[in-house]
Amino acid sequence: MRTLAVLLFVAGLNAALLSRWAPPVLPGQKLHLAPEDAVGHIGFMALGMRRLAADVAFIRMLVYYGSPEGEKEHPYEYLAEYYSQASPEHHAYEGGGYPQLGPRSLRILELDPYFSYAPLYAAGALAFNLQRPEEALTLLDEARRFEPRNWRYSAYMAAVAFHKKGDGMKVLSELAPALADPDCPTMLRNIAAFINLRYGRKEEAARLYEEILLSRDDNYHAEARRKLKELRAVP
Repeated sequence: MRTLAVLLFVAGLNAALLSRWAPPVLPGQKLHLAPEDAVGHIGFMALGMRRLAADVAFIRMLVYYGSPEGEKEHPYEYLAEYYSQASPEHHAYEGGGYPQLGPRSLRILELDPYFSYAPLYAAGALAFNLQRPEEALTLLDEARRFEPRNWRYSAYMAAVAFHKKGDGMKVLSELAPALADPDCPTMLRNIAAFINLRYGRKEEAARLYEEILLSRDDNYHAEARRKLKELRAVP
């Protein structure tokens, strides 16, 4: 009887919160989560399982960004070749709109302020793949309010700022500490590997491609193998 009463209380609380709750959004954006997302998040929170809610929200964000929305021409000259030569598998995960990407990552941070991988991943995608560096900087600045001493946010912000200027070497310089971090998103390693190739730094590019092959994110494995094969074929 007591268990039934608790379940009824949680259900009532969920309904009340669902009618009032709104996730954080970036300036100029609106976010409307699917009903199953909103109900799931609120249910976990009502049960005091914020970390689990953050994990589920992160998986949903990856699924969201992993669903192709189309491709766009990249405006940065130093990455133009990267987008023209990328494999079909690569294109399937980059390009398109994905307006919820930033807000979803902020929602994850609200659930777990120390889940920094989510905004770092989203900011990298926004800046380097979706051609929205200003949104990436806003996202990183918001994330830094949760954890102001996290050096990764500052490093990413500097890299994005140089990316806006089209200065690939400065991007590499600012990303160097992040790339040495085991938790660096594979997506950024892939971008960095190509920038190194663009500037003739083949050994560094090969090293990054080898690290990509060791990562658990297999979305970039095929491209890394292809690039390594090309590099090893060159005398």
